Amino acid sequence: MLPPPFPLTPFILTCGALAVDRTRFFLTFGAVRILRFGAEAALARIYGRRILRVLQSGPFQMVVAGFIVLALAGTVVSAVLLWRSTHDRRLRPA
Repeated sequence: MLPPPFPLTPFILTCGALAVDRTRFFLTFGAVRILRFGAEAALARIYGRRILRVLQSGPFQMVVAGFIVLALAGTVVSAVLLWRSTHDRRLRPA
């Protein structure tokens, strides 16, 4: 079974390069996909409403807003440092 972040294209290309039987490949591939997405659907059915409740709660929204502010501040700091480093180089003679 493939874990979720597994790159699918190299796996399929490798199966083609190794001349894996098409019928066996598609049956196995289909069965594993049904198992994986079926498990995800079952988990969503069981925990879906609770997860949505957490995502819509005030404390969670504040944490997300805090991360957004930190990301924006980090972007501004990085842009200023980059601008200063390139600006200083242009002013110095080579």
